[in-house]
Amino acid sequence: MPNYEVILVTRDVVNLLDSAEVKRFLQLHQFDAIVNSAASFFPDQTLLTDARNNLGIFMNFYNNSDLFGKIINLGSGAEFDLGQPIELAPESLIFERLPQDSYGFGHNIRSRLCSQKLGFYILRIFGCFGPRETARRLLPIFLASDKEFTLEQDRYFDYFSVQDLCTVVKSFIDNDHTISDVNCVYQNKIKLSTFLEQFKTIHSIDKKIHIGSTSNNNYTGDDQKLNSLGIKLDGLELGIRRYPLPVFNKKVDKD
Repeated sequence: MPNYEVILVTRDVVNLLDSAEVKRFLQLHQFDAIVNSAASFFPDQTLLTDARNNLGIFMNFYNNSDLFGKIINLGSGAEFDLGQPIELAPESLIFERLPQDSYGFGHNIRSRLCSQKLGFYILRIFGCFGPRETARRLLPIFLASDKEFTLEQDRYFDYFSVQDLCTVVKSFIDNDHTISDVNCVYQNKIKLSTFLEQFKTIHSIDKKIHIGSTSNNNYTGDDQKLNSLGIKLDGLELGIRRYPLPVFNKKVDKD
């Protein structure tokens, strides 16, 4: 980010699960702000690995809050319990639900703890899209498919562009907002099928989309808190326009 001195943390820099190592790292740098995007996710949600790792990383910051200015934690809509419909969920719903899966459970507890500590913020992401997405996400899978694509579990889903997420993060770095827990979602709610159709149209992609099944298990959050902050966002359409399409090498016949 411009105007900031940024230190990118990887496993080679510091082991975030090692409390002593984290403390030494924080003492050395005395950060004004930390953005915690570290997250563990294992497909087998019967394991407690996700909760252990995600809470372990968080607690190493929580227990050393005197060594930095503020921390912005990137949360997840899974905090509202993926086993139930999540529709226009207000931030306060985390106190009424306790997810059964390890990943959502860990994030839920983390957000509850953040609500009790000054300088700890949660920016909750339901779905984020943008450059360098992992191959298992919707758009890379869609782009890698042939002339037809089958969408399973069509439902209302809150996608948020990574560019707008960076804008919100920057606002929380630069300002001491009185709101500490915010859903990063747009006001208008659309289905995944509509999202893909918009993507097709904007990028002139000739590909037929089949709806394999639909679900009422929606995944959307209330936008009122984010909207009240007055942060200027680019919006979903511009985020889609900025999405980089893969470049395929074409075979060239030589004489």
